[in-house]
Amino acid sequence: MSELQTYYDAFKTAYWADEDAAVCRCKGSGWVLSEVDTFHECPVHYDGQPNNESSEEECEAYELRKAREAYKAIASQSVAEFARFGVDAACFNRHVRRELAEGGAEGWIEAAQVVAEAFEQIHDYS
Repeated sequence: MSELQTYYDAFKTAYWADEDAAVCRCKGSGWVLSEVDTFHECPVHYDGQPNNESSEEECEAYELRKAREAYKAIASQSVAEFARFGVDAACFNRHVRRELAEGGAEGWIEAAQVVAEAFEQIHDYS
C-alpha cells in the first residue's frame, strides 16, 4: 500500500474529530480538507452542510432545509410560551407567512431570520 493511500485511509477514520468545534479540525464547519486535497465529512459536526466545492444549488438546498427546520422549531412553541416571553404568536406567524409568501429561497431565509430573532427573545440567547 502506498504512503498516500495509508494517509488517506487513516484520515477517513476521523481521528481528528473532536466534540469541541474550536479543537476539531473541521472548526465546526462539518467538513475538513485533507493534505491530499480531499474533503471529508466530520462525524461530529456534519449536518448536511455543503463544502467549498458544492454547487450553488446544493448550498441553496441546505439553506432552505435549515430555514424550514428553524421555522418548524419555532412554530411548535405554544401560544403560552410566546405569551410568557412577551411575543405575540399570531403576529409572529403572520409575519413569517408574509415572508414565505414572497416565494423562493429568499422568503424562507427571511422567515428563518424572523425565527432566529424570536428564538433569541423567547430563550434569551442574547
